[in-house]
Amino acid sequence: MLDTEFHISTLIAAQIQGTITDAQRAELAVWLDQDPKHRLHLEETYREQVLNEKLKRYERADREAIWAKTITKIQANNVEQGTATVRMLYPYKRKLAIVAAVAAVVCAAVLFFYNDAIRPSQNVHKGYQNDVAPGAQGATLTLTNGKQIKLSDATTGQLAEEAGVRITKSADGELIYEISGSDKKLNSVNTLSTAKGQTYRLRLPDGSAVWLNAGSTLTYSANLNRSYDGKRYVMLVGEAYFEIAENKARPFVVQSGTQEIEVLGTQFNVNAYADEPAITTTLMEGAIKVTDGRRQRILKPGQQVANANGNLQLATIEVDNVIDWKDGDFYLNHVNFKTAMRKIARWYDVEVVYDASIPDDMEAGGWISRDKPLSQVLKSIESSGMVRFRIEGKKIHVIK
Repeated sequence: MLDTEFHISTLIAAQIQGTITDAQRAELAVWLDQDPKHRLHLEETYREQVLNEKLKRYERADREAIWAKTITKIQANNVEQGTATVRMLYPYKRKLAIVAAVAAVVCAAVLFFYNDAIRPSQNVHKGYQNDVAPGAQGATLTLTNGKQIKLSDATTGQLAEEAGVRITKSADGELIYEISGSDKKLNSVNTLSTAKGQTYRLRLPDGSAVWLNAGSTLTYSANLNRSYDGKRYVMLVGEAYFEIAENKARPFVVQSGTQEIEVLGTQFNVNAYADEPAITTTLMEGAIKVTDGRRQRILKPGQQVANANGNLQLATIEVDNVIDWKDGDFYLNHVNFKTAMRKIARWYDVEVVYDASIPDDMEAGGWISRDKPLSQVLKSIESSGMVRFRIEGKKIHVIK
């Protein structure tokens, strides 16, 4: 038993430090998935604020003494309740500098508090009795002839063929475009749309990959050609993450409103929701050019440009709270509270109603997986003491 606990703790430490191998990650995932209830309790307990407090408390402690207490508590708990599932916070880059220095102590501290984390709550929050399930993979593909295909209902295999491009759905649900002939029709336009509570992934005929977030629309010709210059071209409303296949002869253009992003081959995220104050473009790898009218900015990795009515503001940011949705998470640290609630509202297809006492400049905090019911996400935020929630049908009421 001692060897098992020690081995799991080393996997958690490797996950925190970012040194975990694929084999270790798979092994840890199996252990984490043994009991979703225990996973939830740890997520609620180990919000960033709590984690930092415990790190300060333990980083000067004697490591061997902590390990002794850790193993004693785990063994006692296993006898009482059985092995439980623990999930550490995703190793976002901003935490690595702190956590890596005390990785062994973190591991010990997490396991030392294991007994508290798994105790089930005895009270049901009255405001959460009307719960909402999380979103899921799904989208609607509209072909040139107006035919609509609900991809969640479509069977695996070929769906259509247009402009010399074969459109198929893979076994894991990905929408794939492949060149199948020499048809050069340029007016063969497809539209991929996700409703609120849906997300989808597609692979374009040039090999580029796109992840489409909830409540978004991507429009493109089946062969990607823009008629007047031959560039690869798509139009986006909403949010998408792009991994663009390099082709120096044919730049890739993403248009959102009056803004154009031009790349050769790179990875970036675009948030162009109509209810956001600005279109934000965030670069992960490579370089991109963002243009609106006569204004333009060149981005480097880790930078974001916010476009508010043609005014392009460039800043260096933490990218983790931008691409959290792609990885199936809500990462809300240092995110404006109402911005965070818009992210949540899109995924759960709900409306947020604010009490007049809720300020516009409040920040959210914490992390939780997007595959949890709405009540669990709200409880995670509510535990900060900033606000309280009440779910009524498809509305979330926010009060002080």
